Amino acid sequence: PELEVLSGAGLRCSWSIPDACPAVEESLLRLTELDTGQSVFVDAETQRLIFDSEDAACYGFEAPESEVSLEAPQSDARYVAQVVVRSAAGFSEASLPSQPVRTWGGIGWRQPELQGRRTGTQLGPQLREAAAATR
Repeated sequence: PELEVLSGAGLRCSWSIPDACPAVEESLLRLTELDTGQSVFVDAETQRLIFDSEDAACYGFEAPESEVSLEAPQSDARYVAQVVVRSAAGFSEASLPSQPVRTWGGIGWRQPELQGRRTGTQLGPQLREAAAATR
């Protein structure tokens, strides 16, 4: 994935959907704050950040969707992004991390405002499986 700072704590992430058989159905985007190791998934349906430790459903980005703009949860922090894709065969391994970026200004951990298409299949319990795949 490619991660860039738009302004302050605003981020844009884009990624490529790999050609696969069976075809990729959706993507999960994970942001990791490098200094603390805090990781969150970006939920495409509820516009929430889902922490690895949460027992919550997470909606992925329905293919071919492969870009999102959002507000980072922490300002003045370094982030990387990783993507896990899902097909009928299950979850992929996590992508290599993006190049790190640093946000600036702002107020600390908070829920983001997500802009972009919010579709996908509810992944529910498989979120933990996807979280494990990104380590």
